[in-house]
Amino acid sequence: MYPRKGRAHKMYIFFIHFLLFIFLIFPGYVFAQQDQAVIKSFEQIVAKFQSFFKTKQKLVDKQMFSASPTGFVAVIIEYECTGISYDVEKTQSIITPYTGYILLKLLRRENDSCGNVKDGTRVFGWDTVEGALKQKDNENCFKMFLDGQKATNTVRLNFHREKGKWLFKEAIHTERKNPARAISTTLGVPVNPNLIVLEPEGMKINNRWLRLVK
Repeated sequence: MYPRKGRAHKMYIFFIHFLLFIFLIFPGYVFAQQDQAVIKSFEQIVAKFQSFFKTKQKLVDKQMFSASPTGFVAVIIEYECTGISYDVEKTQSIITPYTGYILLKLLRRENDSCGNVKDGTRVFGWDTVEGALKQKDNENCFKMFLDGQKATNTVRLNFHREKGKWLFKEAIHTERKNPARAISTTLGVPVNPNLIVLEPEGMKINNRWLRLVK
């Protein structure tokens, strides 16, 4: 029951209003602070990619290929990043309350033209990872992806936040809407587990990518 009148009544009303203010405003402030902390934690990952791609970067890739005696071809892929953007979004999920993505605009070259695996007149790479690695610094072997045309690929790296940590989920070609297989595999989410590079020298190169999301 409210006090009927006087100073005690005014103080009582003020106290009720103050409690309502705290109840309505403070949770929003706490959540806003939490959102900012989550964004900052994702920006730390983005900063790794920005630093990494200040120079051209290479990875070792294996692709299924029936014409190869080993059942696969190996190549070195070189990426030049021409732009990076990102965003973080809230979800309705309790388990994964936030998602984030990084967009990479990439120029891609491969050293497959010097390989020993052919199908007709076209060369597709090497039948061993060691063969590809021997030519990883030979500029004469590297050709621009897509039949020598200078094309920019946009790759979207998707993450979700679970138990207070950002987890890499997948890499997608935004134009074709299909997996960016080489990058996804190198970042620890293989499209085909049989194509993971396990050769020591290849792992040494690819682990530099893997550390970006760990």
